[in-house]
Formats: sequence, C-alpha cells, structure tokens
Amino acid sequence: MNTQHIAAVISGGVGIVAFLKLRLENSMMRRIITVVVSGATAVLSTALAGGPPAVPVTTSFDTGLDGWDSNTPAQVAWSSSGGNPGGYAHFKDTTGDGTRIIAPGVYLGDWSGFDGTGTIAFDHLIVASTGVHAVYQGTISGPGGFARWASAQLPGSVGQWVAVTAPLIEGHWCVESGAWADILADVTEFTVEIELVFGSPDVEGIDNVVLAGTGAVKCPGDLDYDGEVGIVDFLEMIARWGGCGADLDGDGAVGINDFLELLANWGPCP
Repeated sequence: MNTQHIAAVISGGVGIVAFLKLRLENSMMRRIITVVVSGATAVLSTALAGGPPAVPVTTSFDTGLDGWDSNTPAQVAWSSSGGNPGGYAHFKDTTGDGTRIIAPGVYLGDWSGFDGTGTIAFDHLIVASTGVHAVYQGTISGPGGFARWASAQLPGSVGQWVAVTAPLIEGHWCVESGAWADILADVTEFTVEIELVFGSPDVEGIDNVVLAGTGAVKCPGDLDYDGEVGIVDFLEMIARWGGCGADLDGDGAVGINDFLELLANWGPCP
C-alpha cells in the first residue's frame, strides 16, 4: 500500500469517526430536547389545570365590574353608587330570561383545599319588583362535573341588602353531574344568580362577592345559616326530601338519617 492509499484510508477513517461523533451528538441533543420539551409540557399542563385561587378573592365593584360577565350582558351594568357600600353590579330585566353573573378567572382553579371549610359569600339587593321571588342560587362546574347550590334563606324585602353565604360542604350542594371532589379539583366556571324575581320587570343587584378558604360553619342541620337548627331548617329539609341540598350524611339523598341528625343538632349551633 502506497502513501496515497494510506492517506486515503486515514482520511476516510477520520471522516467516519467525525460522522459517528456527529450522529452521537445529534442523538444526545435529541434526547436533551425531548426531556426539555416533555418537562415544559408537564409544566404547561399543570399551569393550564389551574392552581388554587389566592383566597380570599373579593370583588367590591367599587370601580367597575372587575371582569364579571353575564349570560345576558346587555342587562347587567356597573352602578357607581347604591352598593353596600359604593358601586355594585346592577341588573335590569328586559327580556324575561334568567340572568346570572359569571366570575372572572381570578376565582377559578383548584378548590380542593376549600372542601368542607371554604365559603362563597355575596350581598344581594332587590331594587324593584312586583313578581314572585325565587331562592338565592349559585353554580360551580368544570371537567369533573356540575354542582348547584340553592339557599333556604328567604330573599330580602325590596330595597334591603341581604348577606348570603354558601358553604363549600358537599351536603349543601346538588351534584348534578360528576363527583364533588372532581368538580372542586378544577373549577372552570363559577356563577351567581342575580335575577331572583320572575313574572315581572325587575331591578336587582349584587355586591361584595367573596371566595374564602375558611369560614364554613359546620353545624349540621343549619340550612338557612342563621346560627341555629330550628323550624325553618326542618321545613327546608322536608321540601328537599328525596333530593339533594340538605344531605347531611352524604349518601346522595335527603332521608330519614338526615332528619335524625337535624333533630340531634336542634337548637343554637355550638
């Protein structure tokens, strides 16, 4: 083998080594990129699922609607005065459709840590009405299902602001689809009924919506949240018999065991 042949072999060998090195580096780079992308995807997925809101989350409506929307947006506007105090979300019925306000993103996310301890609170006002008054209501929903809350508390008189509280306790809600724990794990919509009057043109308002991580009073049987278990709670349980919303033992329906627990807690809450 002459010098030229030897040089060619060496040159070819160097080329092969360089090629293999490049393939190895590319392979390692692909692995690194795969790991990075996978990690970023995991982080992004976690972010999209939503962490817990930084409670308490409060809207006073003093400077505007603060991101609150409505299923009938033309009927809900901000009023700079007349609230409790300051401004408030003002509703004027013009269509006869049921109207609810829809919370901004700051309220949404993982509510699991509020289960059994958290509360939703708001003030409601009937400005003008000649129709039939419904009950205070709210909903939470997400990929895990849908739940509705309806209060046993009676609406206030015209012109009277009423403080309303909904505890995040499963037995006080009607889980219409999915499971309670799954709903709380990723709340993507939270609504409050602003329209409680049906059968007449009406004007109503909502102020001071608060999502708090603590504050739920665990007083089984106090369905109207007046600090004691009494005749109103008894009548409310009878009205919900066989259904939901007063399910004190958590078996999915209001029945005899719930009634016995209500009687066992009769009187002032501890």
